[in-house]
Amino acid sequence: VLAWTGCVRVDGTVYTFTGVPSENATMSQVWRVTPTRTVQTSQAGPVQLTVTWLSPLEPDDLVKQSMPFVYMSVKAASTDGASHSVELYSDLTGEWLSSDLSTPITWSGTSAASAIYHKAAPISPKPMTETSDIAEDATLYFGMTKASALTWQSGFADDVRGQFNKSGSLIDKGDDAHRAIQDRWPVFSLSWDLGDVDDNAKEAVWAMGLARSPVVQYTSGSSSEGRYPYYLTEYSNADDAFEAFIADYDDAASRADSFDAKIMSAAGGVSSNYADLIALGTRQTFAGVEFTVSQGDNGYDTSDVLAFMKQSGDSERVNAVETLYASWPAFLYVNATWAGYLLEPLLRFQSSNVYTKDFAAPDLGTSYPSAPGNKSPSSSLAVEACGDMLIMAFSQAQMSGDGSLLGKYVSQLSPFLPDGAHYSYSFSTTPSRAGQTTSFATRQARGVHSHADGVNNANLALKGIIGLQAMAGISTAVQKLDDATVFANNATSMIDTWAEELQSDNLADPSHTGLMYNLFADRLLKSEMVPDDV
Repeated sequence: VLAWTGCVRVDGTVYTFTGVPSENATMSQVWRVTPTRTVQTSQAGPVQLTVTWLSPLEPDDLVKQSMPFVYMSVKAASTDGASHSVELYSDLTGEWLSSDLSTPITWSGTSAASAIYHKAAPISPKPMTETSDIAEDATLYFGMTKASALTWQSGFADDVRGQFNKSGSLIDKGDDAHRAIQDRWPVFSLSWDLGDVDDNAKEAVWAMGLARSPVVQYTSGSSSEGRYPYYLTEYSNADDAFEAFIADYDDAASRADSFDAKIMSAAGGVSSNYADLIALGTRQTFAGVEFTVSQGDNGYDTSDVLAFMKQSGDSERVNAVETLYASWPAFLYVNATWAGYLLEPLLRFQSSNVYTKDFAAPDLGTSYPSAPGNKSPSSSLAVEACGDMLIMAFSQAQMSGDGSLLGKYVSQLSPFLPDGAHYSYSFSTTPSRAGQTTSFATRQARGVHSHADGVNNANLALKGIIGLQAMAGISTAVQKLDDATVFANNATSMIDTWAEELQSDNLADPSHTGLMYNLFADRLLKSEMVPDDV
């Protein structure tokens, strides 16, 4: 049993196109990846299948972007000049709902005006809990557009799949014996009859997702609040949002075409290799982000939008500053306003009375989706975190044309940004090992140079200096012109010293390529402080 299975029945012969095949598997021919899609082309006897997993990116619509749903479309076309009978099948299991397969789950089927879909959830959900990167408080959705070609069923995997294999359809009946995920493995299945298929492709589309509400528990001072998915500002519940998502497929696919074409054209202008990296990395960048609103007496507050990013891979940290910095160009390119939504949870926490450090916190906690704030961060990360935050804050204002975050948080009684800038100034020319992150991937990406004796780090020093120059720009933006002059003069002096030290090899490792990581920030901010010969 696998969490997602897909089969096609061609003239009575069944092939598996996703999941573990019980008998025949389609013969995979081509895999293609775009910023929004993964596309598999395979052969099922005399029929070619094109299976597309689409994760929409909606830069112009935050309601749509905040929906936790994706599409799977399957197109079938004959390749031998003859017509063939084609039926399609897919199911999900409760493995999406918990890493503990003994977890009891409940499920139901819904027949709405324009869609038919399954819902499943743990009988006793555990709010704000993840185990092995699986949320323990989610509701699973799986549906299709309502039509005569659609049949559905829930029940024991062997029985339901056997029903499709035998007849090419399902019995439109649910299994009411709710039980554990691995107890006679309940599956939630949907089948679509394409009829006779010739060389003109026919298509069927499934939608699936995992909905949670609230999605994050956030603490920004003495109070803690649940944060709710932004789409609830338009839809009364996840059911309504899912039905709208199913109905929106054609338009969503068209928008995805336009988005893919735009971003791949821009990336291809750099190089084909860069375009390949963009195609692979775009969805991964945005997949871990949830856009949220607060809830008050009058409903959801659309003026209070915060975004939270889960650091996937080596931890579950919330809004990890170095991870935001690594992904920052993507957010600025796609929608710079969204970048501000990611910064504000950090800025709001750091301006509260519970945060007493004079440098930036490196994250909001270590166990997503709980974001209690990091009240006692190590000062060893200060230079990097301060530099990152200053660069991100100023570039977000530049790219979005909106300096409201700068004005809001610089003017606080105990502002973070000026303190961070002073800290960055104090330490950026001699950071040694202080301020280096411990993530292996991060260290490699940034070219972090580290010896046991703490040799100085040119890359980290550069980040601090560029952060200081960013603070000069921030001060100018909020009309603190005297401060701006001081910061700019100090940054200019420090970059000269840095360049001299670099040439003398006191700061640099000749093998450094990671300097590009922070040289980009210099160009992004249009400060152009770093000499061209560097």
